Amino acid sequence: MESERRRQLTRLLAPASVAVVGASPNSRYGMRMLGNLARRDWQGRLYGVNPRYREVAGYPCYPSLRDLPEAVDLVVVATAGAAVLTVLEEAQTAGAGGVIVLAADVPDSQRARIAEISRGSGVAVLGPNCLGYVGAAGGLTGAWSIGLPEKPFIGPGPAVVSQSGNLANHLVNYYVGQRFSHVISSGNHWGVSPMEFVEWLVPRGEVRVLGAIIEGKPDAEGFAAAAEAARQARKPLCVLHLGRSALGRAMAEAHTGALAAGDEWWRAMRRRVPFAEATDLEEFAAILKLLGRLGEPGHLRVGLAASSGGECGLMADLAETLGVDLAELTQESRVRLRRALPVYVHPQNPLDYGASTWGTEEPYQTVVTELAADAHVDLAGAVQDFPGHPDHVGPWETMMDGAAHAQRSTGKPVLVMTTMGGVPERYYDRAESLGLQIFAGLRPTMAGLGEVTRLGREAAAWVRPQPRPERARPPLGRGPWNEQTAKEVLAEWGLGHPRGMRADSLAELPHAADLVGYPVVLKALSVRHKSDVGAVAVNLAAEHELREAGREMERRLRNAGVQAHGFLVEAYVPGRLEWFVGGSTVSGVLVTGPGGVDVEIWRDTAPILIGASPEEVSRALDETRASRILAGHRGHARYDVDALVGALVNLSDFLSHYRERRITVDVNPLLVGEVGEGVLAADVLLLEEDLAVQEGSS
Repeated sequence: MESERRRQLTRLLAPASVAVVGASPNSRYGMRMLGNLARRDWQGRLYGVNPRYREVAGYPCYPSLRDLPEAVDLVVVATAGAAVLTVLEEAQTAGAGGVIVLAADVPDSQRARIAEISRGSGVAVLGPNCLGYVGAAGGLTGAWSIGLPEKPFIGPGPAVVSQSGNLANHLVNYYVGQRFSHVISSGNHWGVSPMEFVEWLVPRGEVRVLGAIIEGKPDAEGFAAAAEAARQARKPLCVLHLGRSALGRAMAEAHTGALAAGDEWWRAMRRRVPFAEATDLEEFAAILKLLGRLGEPGHLRVGLAASSGGECGLMADLAETLGVDLAELTQESRVRLRRALPVYVHPQNPLDYGASTWGTEEPYQTVVTELAADAHVDLAGAVQDFPGHPDHVGPWETMMDGAAHAQRSTGKPVLVMTTMGGVPERYYDRAESLGLQIFAGLRPTMAGLGEVTRLGREAAAWVRPQPRPERARPPLGRGPWNEQTAKEVLAEWGLGHPRGMRADSLAELPHAADLVGYPVVLKALSVRHKSDVGAVAVNLAAEHELREAGREMERRLRNAGVQAHGFLVEAYVPGRLEWFVGGSTVSGVLVTGPGGVDVEIWRDTAPILIGASPEEVSRALDETRASRILAGHRGHARYDVDALVGALVNLSDFLSHYRERRITVDVNPLLVGEVGEGVLAADVLLLEEDLAVQEGSS
């Protein structure tokens, strides 16, 4: 991030002076913003801007931003959407550093102009359609447009940027035993992108871990840059991305105008730069707490204990499903545990220490301590559920003392875990005083442990991608492209295809086949899904077979109401593995896996970001079940994986080069030979959507 851009974001997020435009006794959001700023330990200068008042809530009020006694760092726009652009232009002229736009009804026609104002050294715009932020920069700053608790849960710890204002508000208002250094509601991000906020947060000392709640698909280069900056600073990143389902993607598009990507884009991006992923807000909070406590461990072998066989069984099931590595206890530990446990309890992991000792410090002082002390255990977790009613008294404090003893005596982290949620705040406070952390709910906690384990492995193996020089390529004209011209286009990018010849009529087929050489494949040009309408015939070994296939193909196409614009005669290449690759510049992803007519049924695919390195492509192929076939399954010779990787890299580079155009490519099958035989694109579909037509029809 350039220094001037960082300075503007610092003025926005750590202001020494703030002006609230639209402040009045009748302005709900403006008054909340004034109140939240005023009653925090932020010591900056605060102004109102409204020509109808000379003061609001005891603060001086001025007719316009031009009339303020200084160029304020932060302008909060608490007006209707129609007035926002005027205020932004006035803020830019007045030398403001940043602007928070709360309104959700800003006309979409103003989006480009707002982006222009916010770009580079302009005014850094947060929003529109956001709540503001709460942060620990320069004292607790509550530039937040709705209610804040008397004790906001802000302090050194994870920093979160959330496109969803309500999810951000949950983190600010509901204590889960975790303080946040910053919570930024980025809204529609017409100005500053969520990833720019992440980049600004990375070097700050109060930020220990980074979190992002994202609706849709961010800019790939911006996300990768922010994630790499976090990785270089050794500050783990966790993402909760919304829009996994078809309905979720539609809601993301309607709510924020974002283009959702489903899971494929995120899977591919995680291969480029490792980060953690959460599936819901409880899991997100649990992962942030675990990352803050554990970092990114190279291995995480877990020992678990509870006073119930049912809870132990539930934890064992969740561990297997969610990727938690349960430690295999040493024989020495089993002997020591057997002495400490009731006679009817068998030492194992998860460990049921029996209900007869529940409510005492003893199982924690001895059993949990012995479990944590095991040489194979890196972390111990003990289930302890808390009373739901404040008047319900019991031995919970005593049990927590025992967990703290286990942690102190072994030097290993001991988690206090609950079966369900609903932990009263006073127990979180007590846990903090003991150096413990409480994790509410077994499923989000176990999911968090599994995700931190996965991230640790991927982070340990990560190598920063090296930039690859882009080779000179001939310009790509406008389509449409039939299969023959599409193959010629991709051949310029290093993707070979079987030798072939075009025939404009049935009468020209024999001459084309003589030039190609029998056996041949016959295809109708300009037909997208050839097998569906009988527009392809393979392994034609003689002229009479070719003529008969041509007549039959013409009859089928005529009956289907499909018009062929000539034919393609190609060499028949038998005995190769059928593979598939397809993607688009819109999704930013290639998907690859075993191909042929059944590709949609098997769905054994892996996603690859466009512009991928050979290492990324190799790891993607390893994720497919068919990777064992490529490697030579049950005595079959190995396939030419190097050539396949090269072909996928070339296609990835092709889409990356033309990322500003709406291009889709589909190669199925891509014929993979044995080692040394290379790969050939047997069938290619190349399309380009006319952006002007697309925009006009939307």
